[in-house]
Amino acid sequence: MEEIFMTLGAGAHLCIAPETVKHSFAAFFTFCDDHQISLLDLPTAYFNEMLFASGGEQTLPPAVTTVIIGGESLSPRAKERWFAHYPKGRKLFNSYGPTETTVVATAAEIKNDGAAVTIGTPLDGIYTAIVGEDLRPLPLGCSGELLIAGVTVGLGYWQQPTLSAEKFVTLEANGHLMPAFRTGDIACQRQDGQLVFLG
Repeated sequence: MEEIFMTLGAGAHLCIAPETVKHSFAAFFTFCDDHQISLLDLPTAYFNEMLFASGGEQTLPPAVTTVIIGGESLSPRAKERWFAHYPKGRKLFNSYGPTETTVVATAAEIKNDGAAVTIGTPLDGIYTAIVGEDLRPLPLGCSGELLIAGVTVGLGYWQQPTLSAEKFVTLEANGHLMPAFRTGDIACQRQDGQLVFLG
């Protein structure tokens, strides 16, 4: 969903790789080059394989200037490998968000600065809170459950009222009550506003 509608909404050209391309990094790189793809949106697992499977001999075509990953944590080793292979001129973003919040809720550009990889800050119109078991916000730096609130949060699960009542709650943000989703993920928020995924 995210890849399709965000691309088309921005007026960009959408290229969907055939299944045969997905199983060979050489074919994938050729596909990217042939179509002059400038932005890739990849599962983190595929991105990791892409970085390590080629042994450094295959590289992304020059047209690819931005890569967005998500779905699981990026390892420090993969981050190091990315910047060793692509030191300048390309951007790498880490995104986070469950389906219940229309997929991407937070994002961060990953920099070659030695800092830990974060899941970033909320996108426009989205609010996050780190809460305790009582669903009250915790101070900065404390770990707790990550709640996501805002216009992208779903209304609940189809024909599952009990589960919906448990996972879809109301959160006060900026003086307003808004629908929120209990992700079940543990995170903390740093002083600079960046969210750190803890599990």
